[in-house]
Amino acid sequence: MLKPNENLMLAAAVGAVVYGTYNIALPSIADTRGLPGNVPDIDKAEKTATWGSVAVVSAISLLAKSPEVFVVGGLMTIGLAWTYKNSSKVDNFQSQARDLISPEKSPTPSGVSAAPKMESVGLTLAASGSAF
Repeated sequence: MLKPNENLMLAAAVGAVVYGTYNIALPSIADTRGLPGNVPDIDKAEKTATWGSVAVVSAISLLAKSPEVFVVGGLMTIGLAWTYKNSSKVDNFQSQARDLISPEKSPTPSGVSAAPKMESVGLTLAASGSAF
């Protein structure tokens, strides 16, 4: 058994590992929220990060025989999973949350609509006659 001080330090380290797992597997929460709702790649990456975090938290808490590590790691995993799932369901272009809409019902197959093509316009300077 670990001492109470060691339990707390290990629980904080496991919380940092869970945060790092989500940080590596997914873009930032702000970037996720800025995308249209229900992007399948974000949903798959969120599930991967969640199951990876569950595996790490379970393994470390079983090896350390510490319920504190399990509770802190589990709460961190649940909090981050909920935050990313909520962020990925918000469609900022339509200003509404899209509750469990399947990708088949999205306006485009990936859920992301392409920006209109911009035409390039060359500038001519009056004095030199050169164009950019």
